[in-house]
Order: sequence, then structure tokens, then C-alpha cells
Amino acid sequence: MRSWPHQRDIVFGLLLAVVVTGCAGQSPPAPTGDRQSAPITAPTVRKRITAGFMSNPPALQNRINAASAGGRSAAGIIALEEMLNTGLSTPDDRGIPQPRLAETVPSVENGLWKVFPDGRMETTWTLRPDARWHDGTPVTSDDVVFSVKLGQDRSIAIERAVGYDLIERVEPLDARTVVVAWKQTYIDADAAFPAKNFSPAHLLAQTYADDKASLVTLPYWTTDFVGTGPFRLREFVRDSHLVMEANDAYVLGRPKLDEIEIRFVPDANAFAASILADKVELALGQHLSLEAALDLSNKWQNGKLDAEPSSAGNPMLVFPQLLNPNPAVISNVEFRRALLYAIDRQQLIDAFLASRAAIAHGILWDPTSRGFAEIEPAIVRYDYDPARATRLLNGLGYQKGPDGILVGPDGQRLSVEIRVLSSFDSGVKVLLPLADYWRQIGVGAEPLVVPEQRSADREYRATRPGYDMARTPRLLMRFHSANIPLPENNFVGDNRARYNDPQFDAAIDRYFTTVPWDGRVAAIRQVVHTMTDQVTTMGLFFDVTPTVVANRILHVRGGGVEGAQVWDAHEWDVRS
Repeated sequence: MRSWPHQRDIVFGLLLAVVVTGCAGQSPPAPTGDRQSAPITAPTVRKRITAGFMSNPPALQNRINAASAGGRSAAGIIALEEMLNTGLSTPDDRGIPQPRLAETVPSVENGLWKVFPDGRMETTWTLRPDARWHDGTPVTSDDVVFSVKLGQDRSIAIERAVGYDLIERVEPLDARTVVVAWKQTYIDADAAFPAKNFSPAHLLAQTYADDKASLVTLPYWTTDFVGTGPFRLREFVRDSHLVMEANDAYVLGRPKLDEIEIRFVPDANAFAASILADKVELALGQHLSLEAALDLSNKWQNGKLDAEPSSAGNPMLVFPQLLNPNPAVISNVEFRRALLYAIDRQQLIDAFLASRAAIAHGILWDPTSRGFAEIEPAIVRYDYDPARATRLLNGLGYQKGPDGILVGPDGQRLSVEIRVLSSFDSGVKVLLPLADYWRQIGVGAEPLVVPEQRSADREYRATRPGYDMARTPRLLMRFHSANIPLPENNFVGDNRARYNDPQFDAAIDRYFTTVPWDGRVAAIRQVVHTMTDQVTTMGLFFDVTPTVVANRILHVRGGGVEGAQVWDAHEWDVRS
């Protein structure tokens, strides 16, 4: 195996601008209602764990934090949202929505999800009769109506709720039942009311009506947060920690743990030291790099590292510039194929991810994805084959010059730029080896680490001449031509390759407008075939976020995009 010098880790804290007001609030009153008809006997020995975030969240919901931080999430905040708040449904470890506040998740099969010939839809939700907010107030149809109104209001400084713009209206049939009318087909309608977007009307509606501009400054988002999740807030101290305790009235039953303290430790070295000192027993959210976590696991006797070979993480991708690239040969698919054949992706995984990741052959789809067996035949694979890469380049008229760099028919040396943000630590480490692979086949690769101060320069990043490397969420719509960053949209858009093909767009549109799964598979097959056959994006590997957990903690699942999964946090326990 080739070895490369390790690049120095680059750790940047998130720049968060929300000013948190007030001081730590008092514990909310004990829930009331049907579930409280019989007294609950407190356990004699409290089960308590200490977790940690590598961030310092200013508020307890990401839509407040992200709006003030350029769309960036504070590490761990998404996990925190699900533990403190629960939506109508929540995805399990396979991404399938499971009922939470709702009795049943709407589906075409159970008749609660209706799709009309013109593409409009209706979904019907019925709330559980025992659903309660942490202050004991019943969850009602009013909360669903208010949550949609809040999610659709673009005048408020919060992160936009995905899919809410497609909702035409919400009609309450009674206190527990609502019918949601959709303007067009939306395949994620069964997951449209997640924890992060579900808000209590009885606590926020009056302020929204009287002075909506002040809504985001309410102590509700910090010290006075009230949710519906398995745990409720007892204490929040900015720059320090928060404490949550078991919600006796949680819809799935009281959690097994009585209390969880979460400490905010933004610095990577301090975070690792806290784990070694047993001050942090569980890491939540994206935290330590795999390299640092592996080193930690060799020293931490009271805990373990869950980082088995996985394809569950977000893919690390290399995006070609497909709109006015320089050199122009990047527009040639044979050239793009040659560059992908030249990369030994397994060797990169072995060197930088301790052989614990999977090659991203399918870019967004992997063996853990639903229906992968049906999708896999459409994936065009590019196993490491530098000889084939050389033949493809020779077929384009390139021959090696005296210095080993290819020269084209026009006598010009072949050179391409490849960029990565300085704050993307994994990408910085992979950058030089990747450039080295391309140099071995005669391509004069020019690696460029983009300084953090230019990360927000949308035009600079969109109009790069060559390639760009990034870790990307598995969001298919990012690759649609509607999301190409252009001068006319102020270079706002996530289509990094700037790829534009009407047939490809049509396949993406068909996927998002086809509710039955069998119909969706055909669209996915066309999408994945186009992406891999035309090499609109190079998939390197699926990144790995390790799960660091103390030996005494039970039932914590790893393997999620952010490490530990929290959708079943009510089942966490400790050894007696």
C-alpha cells in the first residue's frame, strides 16, 4: 500500500450568532391527563448517563440555529431535537417512518394517503389520545395547523421546513384528526411532520399573532423548551451543558433512563480527553474523526467504538465542472471515466478509514438502501484499472510528454484543478493522494485547499474550472438542473457539477411524484444509471461516523449518518 504524509487535522467551531436570553428555567410541571390517572412510583436508583456534543448550540432546535449560521447545523442538535421532541412519525434505522404522536402512518394501502389523477394528494392523520406536551397539555389538531403555518411563513428567521410549501391547506376534522391537502405529489408526505418542525400552538401562537418578529427570541427555544419527546428539558446552560429527564407520559412509555446530561465540548482534543476521563460516556452527532476515535478506543478501557465497515454514512463525492470547464475535455465522458478508473478507492479506505467504509459505486445508493437489489444492476462500476484509464486517454489523442504529463493534439499539457474546503478535514487528507493517482496516468492534477474565508463565496465556488470534493447528504433533488448555481439566481443551488439534462431531470421528477414504491424503482434505476454511466459525479466512499459509547450503556445503535441513532432513545438503558 502507498502511504502519504498525514495532514494536520483542521477543526473549526461553528460560528453561531443567536443570542440566548434568560437563565436556566425551572422544571416544567408534571404531565397530566389519561396516562397520569395512576401514580408513578419513582425508581429507587436513578439511571443516569452523560453524553457530549462537539458544539455549543445557542438554541434547542436546528431551524433556529441554522438560520443564524448560514444553514449549518450544530453538531448533535438533530439528535437533541428527536430526544426532546417527537413528530407525528419518525424514520427508523431503515428510513421507514414509524408512528409516534400519530396512531398510524398514512399509506396508499391503508387508505389514509390518497393520490388524485391531477397529482394532488390528501393525507389523513389521527393523533394518539394520550399524546401530551411536556407541560401536560394534550397534543391536538391545532398544533398540526400551527406547525404548518409556521413552517410556511418566510417572514420568520427560521430554517424552512422541507415540503411545507407543497401543502395547500390543513383541515382539522376534530381535535385529533387532520386532513392535509397537497398541491402536488410529494413522496415524503408520510414523514412531513418531524420533531424539528412540530411546535406547540398553546405556547407560541399568541406571540406569532401579536409580534411574529419576536418569536425566535422567546426563551421557549432555550431555557423554557417544551416538547413531546421521550425526554424533557430540566436545565439548559449556554456554553456548558443541558440536563434532560424522562418524560413519564411519553407515547411509547416511560424511557428506561431517568436522566441524561449533555455537555458541550466544541474542541476535539478536549472532547477526547473528556471521554478518557469518563466525563462523557456517549458521543452524539458528528464528532471525532474516525482516526481520532480509533486512537481513543485503544486508550479507553471503559467504553467501545462502533465503527464497523459501513455504507450508511453520507458519500464523499468528487464533482466535475460540467458548465464551461477548463480544460474543456472535462466535458468528455470518456475523460471523466478515465479519471475514475485511475482511483484506487479501496486503498483510500484502507489508508484513511481503517478499512471501515464502503466504496460509493452507486453514489447515493448502497446495500443498506431500500430496494438496492433492484437498483444495483443499473449501477455502472469503475473498479481500479489504471491501464484502462490510459487507453481511454490515448483514445482521446493524449500521449505522455518527456515529463510524464499527457500532451493533447494541440500540444497543450493536460492539467486539471481539484478543490476541497479547508474545513473538510477528511477531504483535505484525501486530496493529495487523489491528485497522485491522476498524476500516475499522466494528468497534471493541481490540488487546491480553499480557505474558510472563501467558503461563503458562492460565485467562486460554483465557477471553479475543474473538480470539487465534498461530503454530500443523500438528497437527490440536489442533482436536478433547477438547483444549478447561476448568475441569475445569485449562484444559489446545490448542483455542484452543474449538470443539465432534461431526461435526467424528468427521472428525478418522476421519482418524487410516484408514491407506490414499485413505480419509484424504475425512476431510481434511470437516475443511478445516468449518474454512473455519464460520471456526472465521482463516488469515492461512504463516510463513517463512529459511535463512541461506554460499556455500561445498553441498546444504543450505531451506524447512523451522525453515529449514534436516537429514534429509539427511550429504549436506552444502563447495566444494573
